Amino acid sequence: MGRLKRWLAEAGNDLAIIWMVEPRLFLWPLILLVFAVGFFIVPSADAASIPTAAEQHRRTLVRAAHAEWGLGAPVATFAAQVHQESAWRVNARSPVGAQGLAQFMPATADWMAEIYPRSLGPAQPYNPGWALRAMVAFDRWLYERNQAVSECDRWAFVLAGYNGGNGWVNRDRRLASAKGADPLAWFDSVERHNAGRSAANFRENRHYPRAILLRWEPMYAAAGWGPGVCAERYSRHESSNAVSARHIDQQFACRLLPELAGCRRAVRIAAAPRSPGPAVAARTRGQTTTHAALVAAPAQA
Repeated sequence: MGRLKRWLAEAGNDLAIIWMVEPRLFLWPLILLVFAVGFFIVPSADAASIPTAAEQHRRTLVRAAHAEWGLGAPVATFAAQVHQESAWRVNARSPVGAQGLAQFMPATADWMAEIYPRSLGPAQPYNPGWALRAMVAFDRWLYERNQAVSECDRWAFVLAGYNGGNGWVNRDRRLASAKGADPLAWFDSVERHNAGRSAANFRENRHYPRAILLRWEPMYAAAGWGPGVCAERYSRHESSNAVSARHIDQQFACRLLPELAGCRRAVRIAAAPRSPGPAVAARTRGQTTTHAALVAAPAQA
């Protein structure tokens, strides 16, 4: 036992000397440890991230999605959208008045009831069935008014419009085109251009499609909820849990060791002078409820 203690003490002294002389030798083992923790711990956390309340409304969502979109409906995408909007809380209400599972503002809920009187009837945003039917119908309305280079990009436009208004999406497209970017590509193109939103609203609107399509969609797809629309972006061969773990690992490693992790520098997002537009209000949990602006979307589309 004494010999072991002496050996450990000598090894500790040697490591201390190496750390003082060349600390970078310790960095790669640290990176490997970070990735190992992510792959073995984060996936189990992801699996537990689907709220138990989601199962209560799963069949309702599937029926609504199939009725509006057909049997190939991207149910995992819709489930991810509900997850982002309300975390499946039927009675969710934001400080500015967004209501229910799909977080409709009252004016937008009334507008949806007007344009879909037969399938929706009177506005009932706190009714789970009504909220899910209205959400998938609104997504269809936006889908028909947005073209893109890929299905994943098209849905990113749809979700940006759901969150902030299709009029803003169109203005951002025009600004992106004027700056030489592809107006039909959302990721790393239109998403970088701000046609006049406040900084906070712009950040929230850009976070919304990425959170749904690249964070929550693979989780629901892996849980067997059905297909999503962006599978080619997160992986063709890996599980969504592994992808989520790798994404978290990379973020952590980039913050810790940017040079060795091969991280890219943040890209400054182009912005245009502020222009008049629909008022944007704060939503619960750091989001912005801009659905009220969507009432004016037909005139702006």
